[in-house]
Amino acid sequence: LVWPSDADDAALVGTLLPTSGELGGPGLGVERAVGLAAADINKAVTEGAGGRHIAVLYCDTRGEPDRAVLAAQHLVDVGARVAIGPLNDDAAVAVGEEVATPGAYTQGGLVTVSPGAGVPSLTDLPDDNRVWRTISPLAAQAHGIAEVLQDPAVAGFKAPSNIVVAYELSTYGVAYKDALGTVLEGSVGYFLIPFPAAPGTGEDWSAQMEAAVESLVDAAPDLVVVLGNPSAVQLVHYVDGLYQQQGWPPPSWLVSDRLRVDALFDPADPTMHLEDTLSRLVGTASGVDSQAAFDAFDAAYRAKYGYRHVP
Repeated sequence: LVWPSDADDAALVGTLLPTSGELGGPGLGVERAVGLAAADINKAVTEGAGGRHIAVLYCDTRGEPDRAVLAAQHLVDVGARVAIGPLNDDAAVAVGEEVATPGAYTQGGLVTVSPGAGVPSLTDLPDDNRVWRTISPLAAQAHGIAEVLQDPAVAGFKAPSNIVVAYELSTYGVAYKDALGTVLEGSVGYFLIPFPAAPGTGEDWSAQMEAAVESLVDAAPDLVVVLGNPSAVQLVHYVDGLYQQQGWPPPSWLVSDRLRVDALFDPADPTMHLEDTLSRLVGTASGVDSQAAFDAFDAAYRAKYGYRHVP
């Protein structure tokens, strides 16, 4: 809990973000952004701008829906009425259904603002305008992937003869796959190959990932689309490494926004022939409405934490 030192009547705001686990990196970045925003607001209130100071109660969901629900219930119990998060789709939907919607946990519900959940089911909740998101829904994000598949030249790709869409068996991956199919409406042909979601350990997970890699290699694609959470970088590692070990012409890669993670971009990563792979990889990401506002935030983040908030 971070409470402003010069205010006894601060409004309590919570976070429902994963600062550990698979999404811990992006979650920590968002949590720190919330802290920066709260500091700016409190400074303005102290200087006479009006309104109330803000206190922030930080909760680590680990990206787990059950943990996110318990954290959201705790926020309501201690007096918070607004929460930033959850970040991931499963947790956002669970909190929306079990806490945010009026009458589900309390009559007033909880206003939640997700910075990352894009699944359509979030829109369909009977939440009385309590559940919001700041990222485009997957139906909109899919247009970025579709544009490249319909005109590969926009991403610097040669026209592919064989496309594979590898999608993670998660709420996010399956919903993204469905959204992409709707946008393309049969205009581009491709093979669908599912691969397992995190956690990335255990015999069952290994067997499922090996089967996915084998199916992908057998399909012999020259362009692979990967729709998944950060752990999906392991699929890129396995497949591209195998192609290079065998001396086969490696595929190009088109990846969704959530693969924009340090593991994919770190030149020190010994498990990946990074330089060659990145020369054939293009990612998609949501844009910003105001470049000036983003630049100001980016500068403030780097000044406080010493590095950029995204890779």
